[in-house]
Amino acid sequence: MFDPNRFTETFAKTLANKPLRLSDYAILVKSEHSGRYVVAHGYSGFIEEVDKCTFAWLESGLAGSAPSSSMRMSLLKNGVLTFKTEEKEKGFVKSIIGDHFNETRANSRSSVTVILSYDCNFRCTYCTQRHTQLKGQDHLDLAMTDEVMDSAFEFIENSNAPHVTLFGGEPFLPYDNHQRRVRRFFEGVKALGLNVSVVSNGHDWIEYADIFDSGLIRNIQVTIDGPRAVHDLRRVQKQGIGSFDKIMDNIGWGLDRGVAISARINVDYTNIEELQQLTQIFNERKFYFRGDFSAYLAPVQGNGFYKKEKLFGFQEMYLRMMDSHTRSCLTEENNETLFNYDYLPGLRLELEELLSKKTRLRYKFSYCGAYTSLAVLDPFGRIYPCWDFVDNLDHQIGEFHPKVVYNDVVTDLWRGRDREVLQKDCLSCPYVLLHGSGCQAEAYRQTGKYWERNCEDFPFQFDLAVKAALGDVDIRGRDLAMPSLDCSSCQCNAGSCD
Repeated sequence: MFDPNRFTETFAKTLANKPLRLSDYAILVKSEHSGRYVVAHGYSGFIEEVDKCTFAWLESGLAGSAPSSSMRMSLLKNGVLTFKTEEKEKGFVKSIIGDHFNETRANSRSSVTVILSYDCNFRCTYCTQRHTQLKGQDHLDLAMTDEVMDSAFEFIENSNAPHVTLFGGEPFLPYDNHQRRVRRFFEGVKALGLNVSVVSNGHDWIEYADIFDSGLIRNIQVTIDGPRAVHDLRRVQKQGIGSFDKIMDNIGWGLDRGVAISARINVDYTNIEELQQLTQIFNERKFYFRGDFSAYLAPVQGNGFYKKEKLFGFQEMYLRMMDSHTRSCLTEENNETLFNYDYLPGLRLELEELLSKKTRLRYKFSYCGAYTSLAVLDPFGRIYPCWDFVDNLDHQIGEFHPKVVYNDVVTDLWRGRDREVLQKDCLSCPYVLLHGSGCQAEAYRQTGKYWERNCEDFPFQFDLAVKAALGDVDIRGRDLAMPSLDCSSCQCNAGSCD
């Protein structure tokens, strides 16, 4: 672990004897809109605003007029300036990664997701489980039995998991036999002293009012893909009926019952222009005032069967999102377009806190638990490492019923990513300890190989998140403003919503 206190006041003497250089893990962010400058460092975790002179000196590779000795001392102590060679820096970062994963394996604490049934009452155009749905209703009807569920409870207890995620299919199907199964699951989790995160399509929540009132739901992720006309073309019920109005009503109902809800918006070329309309709907329904509500954007990935349009990545998604708001701002009838800061990278919230408190960036060694300890327990007693590859026997890493058994070969393909990607291909990247190596499932879909990077345009995301944290993001020259800060339209009974 990097320790800035190792450096002493011998800076001036050392400077005279060794070549000083800009670290390969230094990250420089310039907000041209406001003239503010941020320097960060990938392995020390340092992140602070600096003056223009210091930034220009660093950006030039330490040419020209240098900042004060005290500033240079600070940059040296925090790794931005270094006497280490490129190879020594990489070796140091490699040791941090290795130590972390060795400790993680020695103190195993699994992340557990449970699928009670692969059945779903939706047939979304980009569903990751289309291969399962095409196996037919007889296959979808084979839900988790009580005996298999008891084995799941035993696995969860032995895993030392802090909480459990309920996934599907759709976890909250309205059918009587499924409701009994879900209630038994929540009773078992309660007996273990845990709570549950849920990924749901949001359609039939009212059938489970007792569970929503139980205090056992930690949070729910639900997908909304645009205003009604757009959403209902993408997230369709089996009968071909739209789902927008029911889901929106249920989000409000859930928030009023004290359940935290996160809206995922899957974005591609067909709905990127509609995001400002969705913000208006969130605002009209006062979701941000009714409870713990948030939203985030995610580009549709190449994991469904029916892709009619070319997909884009994170950078293009964010740029197109801002461009669409610009176009909306320029229309005569819509010159006050609402903008939702939730549409920007979620990292901005952490960076805002770190910059204000002058604390350090937090390491993120793994993009998700699929690298390390995620266990997805399916209705048939199988264990998978990743949500995107459930019910695919090629990716099964083991089984939990009737007893726990692992396939070491397949398991290593998923759990060896730190060794084969982080400590090799990603080692020289300034963001390696902040992003990991991206989604392994998406990397596999793109390349057919387990051990490939999936960078997700993270340098761009980080740059945009820093600017958002500074409050300096603009839509091509226009300031952004959260719609929900207008107290005249809320019921908070206060003079300000700050």
